[in-house]
Amino acid sequence: MPIYPLSVSLEDAYGRLLSKRYDVFAADYATALTAAGDFMTDLALITEARILSYTLATKVVYTDSVTAGANRDEGVTFSVRTEDNEKAIIKVPAPENGILNSDGSVDLVDAGVSAFLANYLAGAILVDDGETVTEVISGRLDE
Repeated sequence: MPIYPLSVSLEDAYGRLLSKRYDVFAADYATALTAAGDFMTDLALITEARILSYTLATKVVYTDSVTAGANRDEGVTFSVRTEDNEKAIIKVPAPENGILNSDGSVDLVDAGVSAFLANYLAGAILVDDGETVTEVISGRLDE
């Protein structure tokens, strides 16, 4: 049977947000959704925090390999503009060295970078509070 990740967002009496992750073991998504709803009802009985929302997803195992020297403490930040003309950022951890120019900027015409950002420009992946990216302003290695 599949495992469905369940992420729960809560708020305490002081307005501080917290999240908790659980795994739901069920035969299919519909059954997992019912189990998650029942679990939220039961959780509400034993927590003083307010349950704000929960997300139930299907976990997909992705086959990939790590590149020697990959470091989660390194990253790049893309500055973008959204539909409402606001600026937003997209962060990518452990960037490939080949996408960086000598000054630490990201090569925005690199094929991999272009393919990645096309997901945002096409509206398939959203930023901020559900905004579509309309323009990529820049990309830079984090300091």
